Amino acid sequence: MVTQTVAATIVYPVGISIGFTSLNPGSGGVAGGTNVTISGSGFVTTGNGTATILFDTTPATNVVVVNNGSITCTSPAHAAGAVDVWIITSGAMFRIPGAFTYA
Repeated sequence: MVTQTVAATIVYPVGISIGFTSLNPGSGGVAGGTNVTISGSGFVTTGNGTATILFDTTPATNVVVVNNGSITCTSPAHAAGAVDVWIITSGAMFRIPGAFTYA
């Protein structure tokens, strides 16, 4: 199992206090269905306990904001290659470049 750690880009708003630590695992099959955990901070305080996760432009399923530092989801199907992962809450939107690789 590979954990992917990359820098997150905060898209909106500037100065919001959300942190990104890791995406585990950092890869999965092209058919989707990989259970993924996103670790960081500020997920509940900025999103009121809700989030949308995108792999490239495709929404993940089974998204659960477990607590302020953890979100779980299931990867959607996608063509092979590295994709950006987006974390979207009611208070912020981040792009994590090349965070997940489909093989």
